[in-house]
Amino acid sequence: MNAFLNSAEIIKSVIRWKWHLLTVAFISLAASVIFSGPSFIKPKFKSFAILYPSNLVTYSTESSTEQMLQLLQSSDVREAHGTL
Repeated sequence: MNAFLNSAEIIKSVIRWKWHLLTVAFISLAASVIFSGPSFIKPKFKSFAILYPSNLVTYSTESSTEQMLQLLQSSDVREAHGTL
Protein backbone atom coordinates (compact mmCIF):
# COMPACT_ATOMS: atom_id res chain seq x y z
CA MET A 1 0.00 0.00 0.00
CA ASN A 2 1.17 3.52 -0.75
CA ALA A 3 2.49 5.06 2.49
CA PHE A 4 1.83 8.57 1.20
CA LEU A 5 -1.93 7.99 1.11
CA ASN A 6 -2.06 6.10 4.40
CA SER A 7 -3.86 8.26 6.96
CA ALA A 8 -1.84 6.84 9.86
CA GLU A 9 1.37 7.97 8.16
CA ILE A 10 -0.10 11.43 7.56
CA ILE A 11 -1.02 11.76 11.24
CA LYS A 12 2.45 10.61 12.28
CA SER A 13 4.02 13.17 9.95
CA VAL A 14 1.84 15.96 11.34
CA ILE A 15 2.74 14.99 14.91
CA ARG A 16 6.42 14.76 14.00
CA TRP A 17 6.40 18.21 12.38
CA LYS A 18 3.91 19.87 14.78
CA TRP A 19 6.26 22.59 16.06
CA HIS A 20 7.39 23.48 12.54
CA LEU A 21 3.78 23.63 11.33
CA LEU A 22 2.67 25.72 14.32
CA THR A 23 5.58 28.11 13.78
CA VAL A 24 4.74 28.55 10.11
CA ALA A 25 1.04 29.03 10.96
CA PHE A 26 1.85 31.67 13.59
CA ILE A 27 4.24 33.54 11.28
CA SER A 28 1.65 33.44 8.49
CA LEU A 29 -1.04 34.76 10.80
CA ALA A 30 1.16 37.58 12.07
CA ALA A 31 2.27 38.51 8.54
CA SER A 32 -1.30 38.54 7.24
CA VAL A 33 -2.42 40.83 10.09
CA ILE A 34 0.49 43.19 9.52
CA PHE A 35 0.48 43.30 5.73
CA SER A 36 -3.30 43.55 5.27
CA GLY A 37 -3.84 46.21 7.93
CA PRO A 38 -4.57 49.88 7.23
CA SER A 39 -1.10 50.90 8.43
CA PHE A 40 0.56 48.94 5.60
CA ILE A 41 -2.08 49.37 2.87
CA LYS A 42 -3.51 52.87 2.97
CA PRO A 43 -7.31 52.90 2.55
CA LYS A 44 -8.22 54.54 -0.77
CA PHE A 45 -11.98 54.72 -0.44
CA LYS A 46 -14.46 55.59 2.24
CA SER A 47 -17.90 54.17 1.77
CA PHE A 48 -21.14 55.56 3.08
CA ALA A 49 -24.83 55.19 2.42
CA ILE A 50 -27.77 57.54 2.46
CA LEU A 51 -31.00 55.92 3.56
CA TYR A 52 -34.41 57.37 2.94
CA PRO A 53 -37.39 56.02 4.87
CA SER A 54 -39.98 54.75 2.45
CA ASN A 55 -43.06 52.58 2.77
CA LEU A 56 -43.08 52.99 6.53
CA VAL A 57 -46.49 52.61 8.10
CA THR A 58 -47.25 54.89 11.03
CA TYR A 59 -47.84 52.77 14.11
CA SER A 60 -47.47 55.44 16.76
CA THR A 61 -46.16 58.94 17.28
CA GLU A 62 -42.62 57.96 16.25
CA SER A 63 -41.00 59.83 13.41
CA SER A 64 -40.14 58.13 10.14
CA THR A 65 -36.46 58.20 11.11
CA GLU A 66 -37.12 56.38 14.39
CA GLN A 67 -39.18 53.77 12.56
CA MET A 68 -36.41 53.29 10.00
CA LEU A 69 -33.82 52.83 12.75
CA GLN A 70 -36.00 50.19 14.39
CA LEU A 71 -36.42 48.44 11.04
CA LEU A 72 -32.66 48.44 10.38
CA GLN A 73 -31.94 47.04 13.85
CA SER A 74 -34.46 44.22 13.48
CA SER A 75 -33.27 40.64 13.34
CA ASP A 76 -34.86 40.12 9.90
CA VAL A 77 -32.57 42.72 8.37
CA ARG A 78 -29.47 41.54 10.24
CA GLU A 79 -30.01 37.89 9.27
CA ALA A 80 -30.87 38.62 5.63
CA HIS A 81 -27.48 40.06 4.69
CA GLY A 82 -26.30 36.79 3.16
CA THR A 83 -29.38 36.18 1.02
CA LEU A 84 -28.88 38.98 -1.48
